[in-house]
Amino acid sequence: SQTEEITEKHGKVMDKLDKKQKEIRDILAKGEKLSGEPKAPEFLEKKLGEMKALWKQTNEAAKDRLTDLKNNTNAWNAFADKCSLLQTHVGTAQKQIADVKKLYDMDKAKVDYDERMKKGAAIKAEIDKTLAAVNEANATLQVLADDGTKAQLTQEVDDLTKACDVRTELDEKLAWLDNFNKSIVDYDKTATELENLVKKDRADLDGLIKPAEKIKSTDRLVCAMDLADDIRAQKEICAAKQSEWDDNLQPSNSKENTDEAKKFVARLEAVSDSLNKLEEEADGEAEKYGNDIVFMAEFQNSKNQFYAWIEKSEEKVKVGYVSPNNLEEANVLVADCKEWRSMCDKVKVVIDNGKVSAGKMTLHDNEDKEYEAMKIRWEVVDKSCTEWTKKLEDLSGMWTKQTDMLNKVTSTMVAGSGAGEQVNLNDLDSQMEQIKEMFVKKQEMMKKMSTGVAPDPAQLQAA
Repeated sequence: SQTEEITEKHGKVMDKLDKKQKEIRDILAKGEKLSGEPKAPEFLEKKLGEMKALWKQTNEAAKDRLTDLKNNTNAWNAFADKCSLLQTHVGTAQKQIADVKKLYDMDKAKVDYDERMKKGAAIKAEIDKTLAAVNEANATLQVLADDGTKAQLTQEVDDLTKACDVRTELDEKLAWLDNFNKSIVDYDKTATELENLVKKDRADLDGLIKPAEKIKSTDRLVCAMDLADDIRAQKEICAAKQSEWDDNLQPSNSKENTDEAKKFVARLEAVSDSLNKLEEEADGEAEKYGNDIVFMAEFQNSKNQFYAWIEKSEEKVKVGYVSPNNLEEANVLVADCKEWRSMCDKVKVVIDNGKVSAGKMTLHDNEDKEYEAMKIRWEVVDKSCTEWTKKLEDLSGMWTKQTDMLNKVTSTMVAGSGAGEQVNLNDLDSQMEQIKEMFVKKQEMMKKMSTGVAPDPAQLQAA
């Protein structure tokens, strides 16, 4: 090579210097001897010093030149070897970058990341070390290189230095992998939380559909609406996680689409499907509970009407009706009892309608019990009302018959007192007997009414 040729020539120069050593030493010795004499000129010592310095400088420059030439030869070899090695290291780093892949098994992903970090740190250290050696060799070569060679070396080193940016790319790729692993852990955590919330939502909704203890319709409605709102908020979280999966976390190729990845997809799909169904069911239940409030109001209204009527009616059952003193009073009592009868029938219709409304409620066990209790009390009043109605109607009817018969007797007697008319005594006796019989029955009826308790219908027949 050119360097070796120059080194060989310089070696010959060094040989000539060695051959001149004795001659120069002799000259310097003579000069020192002359400068020591009294009549020696002043400039001789000065020139002698300059000669010594020049000779020394010449020898040192020759030695430095030889050292540079030898270093230059070694530097060329080192430069070529280190450049080749650096390219190999860069290739290794690029391969490590290309080899990075998403793992959905979180335990394996952690081990994989730790191993990649170790390998990455090792190859970056090798790149740093080798690049430093390239720069060192280049610095040595720059000393003796001509301008063209210097420019060529500089360009080659710049290209290799730029290639070494792979270190930053490797750091960024490993940082991306670390972020992906953390995102998968967070994704798994959120998916687990959503799965647990789905179970809780299901339990809460079941608790509203079949509450363990009595709950107000308004409270039930509010709870159902709150639950539906909670489910919608959970759906938003689920949708956000689905977007994150689609944008950043889903497998980039078939190799990454492992069973673990498919499980993540299936889990979120199951959560999303469950939340959609729960939302629909919760909204449906809330609508039912809203209707429950309307039906409850209708039932409560019927109950209020019943209780406004029942106490007075039960008091009437307890007190009964007083015995009338005449037909007019009897008719008044009959009219009052008919009005009682009418109200009794109306109240029955009211509480029956209330029961129909209660039956439309999602929960109506308590209302059914209240209806049965009201019905029992109504039946007691209805029984008494029926008995009193018959008793008073029979009494009024008997009184009316008696009055009619008396009018008939009077008419018969008046007719017989006329000119040429005779009273039929047999008819008169028969009519009087009927009047007596009616009077006895009426008195018996009035006596039974004085007890304050409506008699058995059979007793009325016997009377």
